[in-house]
Amino acid sequence: MAPADGTGYIKGGIIKRQRVAIVGSGLAGLTTAYLLNRDNFDVEVFEMGAKPSLDAASISVTNSSNSKLAIERVDVPMRAFAGGYYTNLLAMYKYLEIPFRSQRFLFSFSRTEYSENPQQTMARNETGNMSGYSGVSRSSTGDETPYFIHSSNIHRFPPVKPEGRTWFEHLAEALYLWFAYTYFTFCCFWLPPVARTFTKPVEGGVSILTGRTESLREYLKRIHLPEYFVRNYLLVLISSVTTCPHETLLNFPAVDVTRYKKFMHKQPHYMVEGGVCQIQRLLLEGVRIGMQRKVLSIEPLSNGEKGTGPILLRWEELSTGVVHEREFDQVVLAVSPYCVGKIYRKLSKQMSRIPCCEAEVVVHYDERVLEDVLDQSRVLPPVNDTAEKQCISAAPYPSAKLGQLLGSCRKLLGNTDAHIIQFRTTTHPSNMIFHKSATPWSLLNNGQSVPSLVTESTHIHPPGVLLTTSTIYPLSQDKVLGASRFVRVLRTPDSRDVVEGLFRGKGVSMKKGYVDEKSEEDVDDGEEWRNGDEGVWLCGGWCWDGMVLLEGCVRSAVRVARELGVEAPWKAEESWDDN
Repeated sequence: MAPADGTGYIKGGIIKRQRVAIVGSGLAGLTTAYLLNRDNFDVEVFEMGAKPSLDAASISVTNSSNSKLAIERVDVPMRAFAGGYYTNLLAMYKYLEIPFRSQRFLFSFSRTEYSENPQQTMARNETGNMSGYSGVSRSSTGDETPYFIHSSNIHRFPPVKPEGRTWFEHLAEALYLWFAYTYFTFCCFWLPPVARTFTKPVEGGVSILTGRTESLREYLKRIHLPEYFVRNYLLVLISSVTTCPHETLLNFPAVDVTRYKKFMHKQPHYMVEGGVCQIQRLLLEGVRIGMQRKVLSIEPLSNGEKGTGPILLRWEELSTGVVHEREFDQVVLAVSPYCVGKIYRKLSKQMSRIPCCEAEVVVHYDERVLEDVLDQSRVLPPVNDTAEKQCISAAPYPSAKLGQLLGSCRKLLGNTDAHIIQFRTTTHPSNMIFHKSATPWSLLNNGQSVPSLVTESTHIHPPGVLLTTSTIYPLSQDKVLGASRFVRVLRTPDSRDVVEGLFRGKGVSMKKGYVDEKSEEDVDDGEEWRNGDEGVWLCGGWCWDGMVLLEGCVRSAVRVARELGVEAPWKAEESWDDN
């Protein structure tokens, strides 16, 4: 049996280093590789893409503000974080001496009414040419001017009055929002979500407990939070973090949202200077990584004990189509549950209970995303093609119209270093298929698409590029700089029980069965498995009891390394201080 530390195992009197395969090169995989590689493990990272995935979708843009040309890295997706909730991430950044800055935000809230046709449509670009677009045709039919502009941590007081709102409407909205927000904050601190407990008799007259916390929908109903605040503010903000439709968010464990609010309360936001490419570079120093390697399966050849091997890993070289296999002592799966279930078939049933969706972030300079919402287009002079081409070659803005829009926006908001994030939410539920996506989000977990409101989020990056997530309307393809689709892991009370069982040994017993939350019937979920059994480890943003964010990536990586006998060189928090 191989020991759990990096000294390896004895074979023929020679001490061998443990061979560790890490599948996935996101933050969780790279952090695990960094920690183990420092402690004499023989680490190899497998990545299906052509680049390490942490920074693969990011782009470099030219910023010529203040008459100085500079290349600026734009993280895709945006990776802002904050104190309080991201304690482990901050500790790692400080240890690695990653420069980050405090960043303030202005959030613009607006609604959009639209009509949609699920058949293939043609979209007209600004030059008048028709471009094919396979998906859903959508068109705006209503006023999209903002109904409120919120500043992070109330750094702007009084709040900015949107154009088109009277002072009475603005003050009434601000007062209502203050009362609703204060009440919600009070509830997060003093009225926590409750757990519904199911019991099941087992052998010997003993009963086992299976906990199921309130969903966010149940919690909001219990505390009687006003529907207007929930629909127009709370779900809009949180869904931009979780990157999912509103109905999906309402099925999240309420404790995820209340914890997020408690630990983020009055905490400053941060962004990494120069982009996450710096983090990727430092974490990969001295680590072997194989690109364009698609892992097909892993097959433990051990007796089921922790820390034993070998494990047979099969992968395909995508550049040649050749399939290889090799034995490792430990395998770390730093990928989504959807991928885990396909690679490690033993966990396919458990992984199928953890829902996932596909999301897309588009980097572009299509000013139509902004002009209706900012309500400035009617006062701007027309821009011809010649002027636009001249502006593209003379940054800071790649589009003359976009430059005018942002200039008008700055005039409205005043001089501020805050980044602007525009939220545009649909007014009617729909089976939304996101921009350029061929499948509804729910197909990844074999579920059914549920009509829901959807919030489109657009981050106005200072160099003049736009990052739009969950795009509602088709964009002009000649103004798209890049797009990235990624799997977003979702949360439910049931999937939280699964994660608890896998990583803490609490919650649902997968060997003896559990009580289905709907039918309350006994369900046999197969053999009990805990993280590290047979030398197989799971880590990622979903591998902890919290929102699926960067903090979970670091915490789960630190836990795997510790189980293998390696301590992180930075101070790491193990669990929450609340229930």
